[in-house]
Amino acid sequence: MYFLPSEVQLDILKCLNFKQLLNIQQTNRFYENFINKYEEELARKEFDKLEVISSFNYNIIKYKFLTPTPELYDFQLSEQLEEKWRWGIKKKIPMFLSTQHVKINIIVYKLKRAVYFQLPNFPKNIEEMKINHYWLEQIFKCAFKYVELTQYFIFNPQMIELLFDENKIKMPLQIYSQKSDLVISHQKIKSLSKFALNHLISNQFSVSSCNYYYAIYFLFKILTEGGNGFSTVCCWCIDLSKIYIRIIKKTY
Repeated sequence: MYFLPSEVQLDILKCLNFKQLLNIQQTNRFYENFINKYEEELARKEFDKLEVISSFNYNIIKYKFLTPTPELYDFQLSEQLEEKWRWGIKKKIPMFLSTQHVKINIIVYKLKRAVYFQLPNFPKNIEEMKINHYWLEQIFKCAFKYVELTQYFIFNPQMIELLFDENKIKMPLQIYSQKSDLVISHQKIKSLSKFALNHLISNQFSVSSCNYYYAIYFLFKILTEGGNGFSTVCCWCIDLSKIYIRIIKKTY
């Protein structure tokens, strides 16, 4: 298989499921790099749901808590990236679009089981930055039937860019889902729009907001700049006629 053209190897790998790809990837460095390079076109591990909630939600205790071992997240940083990370820590760049000094729970559901892990909103050291990098990388490598994102617990696109500043294998930094729900209710609407446009892909994207002006701005950005990221976009509590007028003005 080594001697086949890259496009033929890719066509063969497209016939495999995620578990089979993982087994091949572990055989040698060549296939590890090859599958990483084309992983956007290959099968992903699929889960039923991804949910982001506050650490104050006490329902979380019924789920299994995951803690990564150091060998999973401890990789060698370049001097340039370490310097940028230390700058981010000093500037207190949050992991989420929230100013709360809490740990945020990420819950992943599969069938009737669920597990969760925590991300500090304000990483205090390089190790916590590495842990955040590790968990985000796992999320980006998966696919979800349903993603639920609520107001203050949206991933901060600035932190995503900082954590993956040296994305050498050009891994897609996006959350893949069949259906996503997003609630808009705070003023960081530009950052929220940037997250949705750059880091979210969904067949059906539903947006709800009690703030008319935020909803208009967000929906206009998604419809005019979203490209192929969203097949269907739904929005609640909004006068769609104003969206039509803005799109027509931009087009003509």
